[in-house]
Amino acid sequence: MKVFDGPGWRLAGGASFVAAMGLWAFGGCALIREGGLEVQCGTTADCPATGTLCATVSCDAGACVTTAVDATAELTQAAGDCALTICEDGQEVSLIDEDDTPADDVCVTRYTCSPTGEVVETAYQDGDACVDGSAEGSCQGGDCLVPCVNDDPCSMTEPMECYRSECDLVAGFCVDVPLTGPKPPAQQVAGDCQIASCVNGSPIGVVDDLDVPDSTDCLIRSCNEGNVVDAPIDVGTGCAQGDLSPGFCDGAGNCVDCNGDGDCGTNTDCQQFACDLTAHVCMVTNTPANTATTNQTPGDCKEERCDGMGNAFQANLNTDTPDDGNDCHIGVCNAGTPSFDNAPANTTCGTNGLCDGSGVCGNCNVASDCGMDSACLSWTCNTSANPNVCVPNYQPSGTVVSNANPNDCVRQVCNSTGGVVTAPFNSETPLDDGNPCTGEVCVAGNPTHPQLPLNTACGSGNVCSATGVCVQCNNPTQCPGMDQPCATKACTANSCTINNVPAGSAAVSGQTPNDCATKTCNGSGNLGPDVSNLGDVPVDPCQACQATTPFLTNAPNGTACPDTTFCDGAETCQGGVCTAASSGPCQGPDADTNCAESCVESTDSCNGNDPNGSSCNAGNGTCDAGACLGNVGQSCGGGSQCYDGNCIDGYCCDSGCGGTCMACNISGSEGQCLPNTYADECSTPGELCNSSGVCACGLDPPAPAPGTPSVCSSTSGNTCIINCTNGSCGNINCPAGWDCQVSCTTNNGCQNATINCPDDYACNVSCSANSNACAGLTLNCSAEGSCDLTCNDTASNACAGVSQVCGNDA
Repeated sequence: MKVFDGPGWRLAGGASFVAAMGLWAFGGCALIREGGLEVQCGTTADCPATGTLCATVSCDAGACVTTAVDATAELTQAAGDCALTICEDGQEVSLIDEDDTPADDVCVTRYTCSPTGEVVETAYQDGDACVDGSAEGSCQGGDCLVPCVNDDPCSMTEPMECYRSECDLVAGFCVDVPLTGPKPPAQQVAGDCQIASCVNGSPIGVVDDLDVPDSTDCLIRSCNEGNVVDAPIDVGTGCAQGDLSPGFCDGAGNCVDCNGDGDCGTNTDCQQFACDLTAHVCMVTNTPANTATTNQTPGDCKEERCDGMGNAFQANLNTDTPDDGNDCHIGVCNAGTPSFDNAPANTTCGTNGLCDGSGVCGNCNVASDCGMDSACLSWTCNTSANPNVCVPNYQPSGTVVSNANPNDCVRQVCNSTGGVVTAPFNSETPLDDGNPCTGEVCVAGNPTHPQLPLNTACGSGNVCSATGVCVQCNNPTQCPGMDQPCATKACTANSCTINNVPAGSAAVSGQTPNDCATKTCNGSGNLGPDVSNLGDVPVDPCQACQATTPFLTNAPNGTACPDTTFCDGAETCQGGVCTAASSGPCQGPDADTNCAESCVESTDSCNGNDPNGSSCNAGNGTCDAGACLGNVGQSCGGGSQCYDGNCIDGYCCDSGCGGTCMACNISGSEGQCLPNTYADECSTPGELCNSSGVCACGLDPPAPAPGTPSVCSSTSGNTCIINCTNGSCGNINCPAGWDCQVSCTTNNGCQNATINCPDDYACNVSCSANSNACAGLTLNCSAEGSCDLTCNDTASNACAGVSQVCGNDA
């Protein structure tokens, strides 16, 4: 057994405590090498796990290789077992650790480690010193009693769960008191979905779904009724945890190195990656050294190979000669460097090509390499070009080679590519076929004999027929002589003849139109007698045919003979002459209500508008644009019904008749705009329309009463004039039967006066521009009679406080 000589470690005598690692056997062979055990494998996944963190395994060149690693810090240690496990040479080794003692059962049992690694138990004695939390005390009956005179030392103890330590002042020791309620924050477990609580000293958990544990990149954590609920993220989701960045979620809430081979890296010919699906750890396998890869460049005098450590390198390969696709280059490798030699001249290359000896493939090296010369083609080799090019020298297209037959419409010529072809020669004339009604023409290199056009002259006075035969005629016009009224030329079976018109038949020419007669033939080619033809009517409508003889006569009087003018009425024949009508066909302006019955020549109709201004509706209206509009005084429903456009108060009015007291419906004067006397149309209460057509406080007065009233300062006609000066007028009652004119001409002339106006008469008060001339004046107007108050209020308080009352009786 090994013992570390450092603090707390030492060697104990006896046999070795190292657990030997056994051999793994696969397929019947096993081989021990330095660094581990190898067996045949394809990838690291084919190798068995080492079963310890102190060794790793990989597949290297087809063999499983274990490698020792120092993972002591990652090994699981058992607390209080007096031992320490370490990694040594790829194995787990257990050493004695005298400091790894179990925790004491305070005031009951004390534990220590012996030099041989055994746990030693010793009982506590009453009075032995002890520590409760950080408070010092002494053992009594298996308990650690901490002396106290207040709660200070008790706060340093570690009471049981759900208990609080406080000082028992009687006993002088700290005692534990049971608790009820939530535990202090230090005793809460964050993220356990519960609140740690106590009930009379007993621990309980209270649901707290807000105490959610922390989630990770691969695990969503939540609370449900006090229970932690874990929801793993989908497998393959990227994550970062500890040294894993990037990592991958394994679908069980863990962030791992890999879930499949593709997570570990991209395989190459020299290095392959695999994922240990048990440990979710990536493993790497390197291809054996000097193995050729698949990534080769043909013709580079190199071969890419693996170096056995996962890398590729280039090795010389002189058999990998280059090929640039040029048949006139010979590829050569020299110590891994590609180069080219030129092929000898006249080496075949490409398609029917020849190398020129300088590495270029051309058509030729001399003219004879290009082909044989002919009548239409000769060759040259252009060696100034690169590459050499065969240049054809063509005779111009159409160059004549030979013409053996001058009447076959063809000859031999050169084409555009140096060949000899037979080409049409339409300038030649084929041999005559002997028919005067056919021609001799070369068409598209062929001899043809097309039929000549109809009526082509052939021979003496003859023509060609439609069938290509030379004949006397094809129609009568080609025959000699002229047609006669009773004898006509004819062409019968392509021969000229004369046809006489049968006796009694109408002559074929020489007729006089519209003469009521027809010329006839006698059957011998001459004219016979004229006969009556009632259908050959004269053009003049006032002429007519006689019933039995071929002569003209006058048409009966009254026979219609219309001309082209519609609006002048219907014409008739009178004594063989067409005579105009006495009146037109249309009614025209006739004072009725229809203003659209005049003649329209363009349409031969009687629906034209009568002239504007024509009288209509028995003189009560006037025509305007075809409508009969009312004259002044006619009833109406709108301005469009009146000739003047003014429909006022239901009548066509002689003006627009504006003004409040004007009207067009005054009885007996309808249509005239007159004052509407007595009309109640005024906006001021008590005012009416007077005979002048204005609003006033009453109506025009009748004639004045006789005599001169005493209240009057003077009179003028039917007006009583009252002059008030310097407050001389108090209450004034204007006399009945007189217009009343009151003048307030000086300061205070009518101040605070009351003026009562007469019934049915005008009452006018004039206030001058003097101080308080009419201040406080009251003017009581009558119910019927104009009443005016004129105030020249340019002085201070001239008309202050004046009131005018309509409708009061004096």
